[in-house]
Parts: sequence; structure tokens; C-alpha cells
Amino acid sequence: MAGGISANIACTVSRSAMGEAVARGLRLFIGRGREFSVKIVANRTGVPDRAIESAMVLDTDSEDWRPLKPEYLAALGRFLGPEFNSAWMVPLCDQAAVALPDGDDGEGALRTVEDAVTLARHDMGDDRSAVASARLRPVALRLMVSAGRHLRAAA
Repeated sequence: MAGGISANIACTVSRSAMGEAVARGLRLFIGRGREFSVKIVANRTGVPDRAIESAMVLDTDSEDWRPLKPEYLAALGRFLGPEFNSAWMVPLCDQAAVALPDGDDGEGALRTVEDAVTLARHDMGDDRSAVASARLRPVALRLMVSAGRHLRAAA
């Protein structure tokens, strides 16, 4: 706490909202009729069965519900992938996750997102001049190359 000053507001994401979002995300992938059982996920991530089961309880007021430790949430996210991470992040943070290709330090993905935003802004705007189109051509090419790289990596 610098200089004795602290925020005088409640955290913008409540413990119950976080718990419910994570539980809903886990329930998309784990459980009867889903892709994975609790046991498989526990064996592949090192997260204890009981921690997963407790985090999957939707009612955060229940005595059966327990929040996941941050390292458990990260391990589950690493195993279940960006779809799981997005499932709990979107309702809480208005953000989503994306898988990075092997060896990508994130700069390629960041550039791809920036390029997509640039094109979307141009598409929504009124500037359809030849100069603007010429400026956007390299942006579009980078997006096509990046998309092709991701498709090849997924194949």
C-alpha cells in the first residue's frame, strides 16, 4: 500500500460470480456426458479430484463449494484449452483466450488481433479512399498469412 492510500470500493468481480463462472466453464467439459471425467482431468493436470468437484458446484453458498487455487485454475486452463478459459473469462472480464502456436511468444497473436481491429474500424468507418485501402492492404495480407499459419498448425 503506497502512502497509506487504498481503494475504497469493492472488487469489481465478486467471489460468487467468479465461482459460478468457473463452475459453468468446468461443466462444459467435465462430467457425465461430457468430454472428460473428473478422474481423467485430475490425472492429467495434477489437480485433486475433490478440488475439481468442489469448484463445479454452482451454488457458491453451498458448503460443498470451494474456490480453486490459482495454480489449479491455470492447470485446468492449460489442459482444457482456450475454450474453457474463455467460458469463465467472457462473462467476468469481457475478454477471451486464444491458443498460441508452438514457439509463439504472443507477439504474433497480438499483431493479428491489432490487425483485425484495424480492419474492423476501417470497415465501420466512412474512409473508403484509395489511400486508406492501400494502407490496409498489408494489414489484410498479414491477417491472411497468420490465418494460414494457424490453419496449417491445426491440421
